[in-house]
Amino acid sequence: MEPNLIVTYPPTRAAKARQEIESLLKEFSFLDSDHDGVFLLRTKHDPKSVVADLARRCSDEPYLFNSTFRWIPVETWSEAKMEDMKKTAKETGEKIEPRDTWKMSINKRSFPADTPSILSQLTEEIDKPNVDLKSPAKIIAVEIIGGKAGFSLLRPDEYLSVSRIRNE
Repeated sequence: MEPNLIVTYPPTRAAKARQEIESLLKEFSFLDSDHDGVFLLRTKHDPKSVVADLARRCSDEPYLFNSTFRWIPVETWSEAKMEDMKKTAKETGEKIEPRDTWKMSINKRSFPADTPSILSQLTEEIDKPNVDLKSPAKIIAVEIIGGKAGFSLLRPDEYLSVSRIRNE
């Protein structure tokens, strides 16, 4: 069973972050994660809908989100090898509608290549001209965690950054 939701948190607050997740979610499981600051979850519900609901809740009740940073749905996993990630990036990019603007977001843990190099190689695989780094209609989220890479094509409201919502 693969995770379909990633939640990041300060490594020194793992217990508090776990309690926060348990108070906010229903019908989910914690899966093994070898990386401090990252919980891998499996929710029984559509993770994009779950995160969109949490984003609305964070806007209304930001005090409920004190120990988590980001909530990222994951649609597809690949091996964290450049050829596998390029193939998955291409498949994910094919879901972008021709009129949609887009950008790619990469977060990595325990991966040797630098982020600009990864970004350059993965975006080369996407044949969509409407890049918008400030307010895209779609975001290709890439989360590299050890030997695996999670990919999702998200609307901005399907990705929760607690600090971004607090700053708005």
